[in-house]
Amino acid sequence: MKKTQWILLSSAAVVLVTAVVLAVTLTVRSARRAADEHADVYAAYQALRDRAASYTLTVTENGESVGRYPLAELGVLDATLSALDAQFSATERLTPEEFDALPLREKLDWHDVSHPSDVSVPLAMDTFDPAPVLRDLNAVAREPAQDAYLSFSDGAYQIHPEVPGTVVQEKPVQDALAEFAAALVLSEDAEDATFELTDCDCYVPPEITVENAGFDFARELAEDLQDMTVTVTFHNAEETLSGETLAALLSAGSDGKLSVDGAALDTLISGWAETYQEFDTPYLFSSYKGGVVPIDFLPCDYDIDTAALRKALEQQLLSLTSGAISAPYFCYDKNGEPFAIAKTYVEVDIENQHLAYYQDGELLVHTDVVTGKLSGYRTPTGLYSSYDKQVNRWLVGEDYCVFVKYWVRISGPYGLHDASWRTKFGGDYYKYGGSHGCVNIPEEAMAVIYENITDGTPVLVH
Repeated sequence: MKKTQWILLSSAAVVLVTAVVLAVTLTVRSARRAADEHADVYAAYQALRDRAASYTLTVTENGESVGRYPLAELGVLDATLSALDAQFSATERLTPEEFDALPLREKLDWHDVSHPSDVSVPLAMDTFDPAPVLRDLNAVAREPAQDAYLSFSDGAYQIHPEVPGTVVQEKPVQDALAEFAAALVLSEDAEDATFELTDCDCYVPPEITVENAGFDFARELAEDLQDMTVTVTFHNAEETLSGETLAALLSAGSDGKLSVDGAALDTLISGWAETYQEFDTPYLFSSYKGGVVPIDFLPCDYDIDTAALRKALEQQLLSLTSGAISAPYFCYDKNGEPFAIAKTYVEVDIENQHLAYYQDGELLVHTDVVTGKLSGYRTPTGLYSSYDKQVNRWLVGEDYCVFVKYWVRISGPYGLHDASWRTKFGGDYYKYGGSHGCVNIPEEAMAVIYENITDGTPVLVH
């Protein structure tokens, strides 16, 4: 009996020991599995933290990089890491070494619950700071927007559309950047993000656009005409166009081009032509020194050159600028033939004691002279023609005998010649020390006249 009991007890002890060994083995295996699983969870957690630290937001403008910004520079790293930590328990955030040091029961209890996987965390935006991005955007050279405007040239108004600029509006950029960043999600395989600036309405817009300006050519023309005046000067009168008269002559088309009412302009000019034509009036000569002077001994008739005046007026009107126009005239002599002293001629101005010689419109000589003295030897006024050119001639009269190098006759005994005996020309000297009627000219100037003048050249003495 005793032997049998011992055998039974021994068998029970073996079973118990076996059970204990088995239980210990299973526990050790569970602890190992827990450690392996914890290591995986911790690796995923640490990978997310590392990804957060390396994650960048690139800002581009028209595809060109403005800058790359880590989450720390944007002020969201710490808050995002805190949000990430909240996805894992304190035990899951322990290092493998720290987890191994835990009591067995805690490991097994941890192993018995579920754990996070494929964790993703939105960026925490409470502390988002766009200042680095704005700083770099403002460091770029930028062009302000240009307003739409209306200009006038070559007889037409032209609308110039607004031109967008590149000056950044900070508030819209901040808002768009924050909205973009708030949509980003941090995960282990999350790719860096790129924000294109031009995807948002971020630039300071023009204040005046074609749409809001309401450009109106007719209104613009009316405003421009308010201060515009055009003065037409006739020989003895003036006509001034302004206000309603100009408005009646000018209009602007839908394309901005100005047009002149030809019929109205012709009517206006025809009235002037009838009013300001002149008969048997002194010829108006453009003197070198005296300006326009009337030549009483040359009576003429003047008719307005209506075609030339029309052309000049049209040009002035279409320029939209104030101005003055001298009415052009046709001049006729007493025989009804066109008459003008122009291009090639010699002018002797007695009052100013001056001579001017033009050839083909070019001024060849202008010089002070001495004409006939007032006491009996006045130089006769008139329109003459040059002839009888001579060199090295003696001029002989009742009380004179002088030698001249150059001589050009203009009428009878009167002519143009040098006067080497004189040291003074011009001024009032002629009144008491003048010539016997000829025009005394400095030798150098007379030489040029002699070399260039031809017979028949008009010589006006006035």
